[in-house]
Amino acid sequence: FNVHSGFAKLALKFVKCFPKWSSYITSTSRVIVCGHSLGGAAGIIFTVVEILINKCKTANVYCVSFGAPMEKI
Repeated sequence: FNVHSGFAKLALKFVKCFPKWSSYITSTSRVIVCGHSLGGAAGIIFTVVEILINKCKTANVYCVSFGAPMEKI
């Protein structure tokens, strides 16, 4: 999928750090990603990457975004 390069750059920083935290996550854990504006956009991308691409080991992944910019398609 296509995303704004600035949003992707920030989201990839989270994706790279996530393996350090993932050892604390179990199949019953709930992961809530939230952010505002740029953080919201990066949070959405991060959530999609973890669920679809990295196949996060918990099904309880949620994203709450406030005022995330949208890119025209």
